[in-house]
Order: sequence, then C-alpha cells, then structure tokens
Amino acid sequence: MLHTSDDFLRAIALQPRERTVRLVYSDWLTEHDDPRGELIRIEEEMRTLPAFDDRFWELKPRRNQLRADAGTEWCARMRYGTECEPVFAHGVPDGWRARWRLVREFTERWHRIPMPDVGGHQAEIAEAEERLGRPLPPAVREWVAFARDITEAPGDREALGSVHLAPLPGGFLSLAFIPDELGNIDFFSTVPFEELHRLDPPVYRASFDDGDAHAAVRSGNKPQAATVTEFALAHVVSLAPGAGGGFVVVLDQLADLYRHLKSSFASHSILGEREWDEADNLLVEVEPAPAQRGKFVVTVSASAAIRRLQVPEFLWRYARLSEHPTGIFAQPG
Repeated sequence: MLHTSDDFLRAIALQPRERTVRLVYSDWLTEHDDPRGELIRIEEEMRTLPAFDDRFWELKPRRNQLRADAGTEWCARMRYGTECEPVFAHGVPDGWRARWRLVREFTERWHRIPMPDVGGHQAEIAEAEERLGRPLPPAVREWVAFARDITEAPGDREALGSVHLAPLPGGFLSLAFIPDELGNIDFFSTVPFEELHRLDPPVYRASFDDGDAHAAVRSGNKPQAATVTEFALAHVVSLAPGAGGGFVVVLDQLADLYRHLKSSFASHSILGEREWDEADNLLVEVEPAPAQRGKFVVTVSASAAIRRLQVPEFLWRYARLSEHPTGIFAQPG
C-alpha cells in the first residue's frame, strides 16, 4: 500500500512510464492540500497534447510556476523537466504559428533554453521593421522574437548564436550564418527582399564572391528550405546538443533502418528532405548526403537523461559504423 509521498515516489521510480500511479499520487496530494497534485494533472494533460496546441501553451505558464514551487529535487524524481519526450509526436503542422511553437518547444527540451509562446517582443520586431524600412511577414517576425529570447537566456548559447537578423547588400535579409573551420563566414541563410510579401517565405543560401563586400550572391536557384519555419525547425534540430551522446553515419540504403525505427520509435515526421524519428531522450535525423547522390546522413542524438536500457539494440550496431561516436555511444553496446 502507498501511504506516504515517498511511497509514491519509490513506486514511480520503479515504473516511470506508468501513468496510473502518478494520477493516484495526484489525488493523494490534492487530498492533503498539496499543489503538486495540480502539477501532476497538468503534466499528464500536456503530455497528451500536440506541442503546437493552444491548450498546451495555455497550461505551460501555470506548469512552470508549479514546477518552480515544487523544487528541482522533487521534479527530478518525477522526471519533470529532465526528459526529452517527443516533440513531433503529432507531426508537423502547416501553419507558420504552429510550426514556430514546435521550434520553441524543441529548443526548450533539447537546448534547455526557456521559451515563451509566440507573439512576444513586439517592440523589438517594430524596431527591426523600422530599421529595415519594410514590414516583415509573420514567420520572419517570429524569427526576430526567437533570436531575442535566445539572447536574453542565461548561460552559453553559442550553439544557436548564429541566429540573427541583418540586411545584406544585394537584396537579402540574413537569418543565420554558417562559419567555416577557421571561423570565417562560409555562407548566409537568407530571405530575398523580393520574397518578403509571403507569410512564410523561402530561405536561400547566399555568399560574398571572394570576399566582395558590395553584394551577396544567391547560391543556386533551389531554396535551402521551402519556408522560414522549415528552416527554423531544421536549424534547431540539427544543432541539438546530444548531451548524452550521439553519432553520425552515412548510409546508401535505408530499408533496414526504417524497419527498426518503425518498430522502436514512437514518432516519425517528414519536413522537406529531412525525416525525424523520436523516442524519449532519443532523436534520429535522416537527410540526403550533400554532393553524394544516393547516400543519406543519419544523425543520432541522445539527451543527458538517456539510460542504456532506453537505447534500442539496432542503434548500437549503427554506432559502431560511425567514426566518432560520443557519450553513451562511445561505449560498447
């Protein structure tokens, strides 16, 4: 029988994925006038909702306040705020607003940067539009707000530090830049001014020809991403820190990998040329290999909360094909 809070916590530790014990614990806490009962109910409701749902973001501020009141030790024992549960469990929606909510929630879970809902930093957005001398489409406005939230977050945000907004000579608005191995800017991810009439415009690579500072030049006619929101999602996912470890492997056929992913992972999403499979604390990204026709880059990232028993057997085999596995994958499976 479960008679004390510690009894419930021990039972939950033995079966962390079992939801019934958590709900019974919630009722027990509520009967004892403990606000952590409300927190458990909110956590259980939010885990069933799409990360882009209005109700999810309605509940999130209250959940955050209750987590703060409950304390880090208790939340850690309940695995609240430590687990990276699938963000794309309900797929990738079409609208720019809903996609930005996915960007924000993924950034919070994997990059550990607190993220409020879309629609913030209106003063900064207005200042950016005044500086540029033109209105910005909604998806780009949210890029401004996202960059501001990253800047204001405490700690080292170097991994996402290329997020910015700046005009480039030649008629481009830069969203981010990619440095080469020496730290010089290799290319920019940009929205051409001529595309700013769209709600969610395409993103193109652009660079300066041999360091020519007078004009940037678009790199090819094919967009880097079909929309700003597609680019933003790919940006934050590709830079997922993988604090628990990870690896990269190049494959020339995916049938076996797909079969294993389908049987072991709870979530599968496709956006553009990228595919993402998620399980708790695990993320697999598949995309075409640059300049290698018929080959695919498979990137596996694990969060700091990963446990060896959570890693499906087939991933150990792929890790051994990688040249530089890290963290948990650097150890024999």
